[in-house]
Amino acid sequence: MKLKMPTPEWIAISEQLPAHQQQVLVFENSDRVGDAPAEDALRIATYQAGGMGFYYQVPLAPGNTRFPALNVTHWMPAPAPPTR
Repeated sequence: MKLKMPTPEWIAISEQLPAHQQQVLVFENSDRVGDAPAEDALRIATYQAGGMGFYYQVPLAPGNTRFPALNVTHWMPAPAPPTR
């Protein structure tokens, strides 16, 4: 199958951050120290400027459903939802 549009490129967080409250695809690197995930992870996350940074939501989790996406190194815009 041939894609109709170009594939978006990963953007390093050192180069640019998303807009406030923008939902994006993030890459979490497990090689960094601290609270890194056990494995490299791709997540849909929201960026909160001046606050939590990147976070993802778990709707069925008890209590607080927002969790920080730790050790994010790169992001790209999330695709638009399907139209049909």
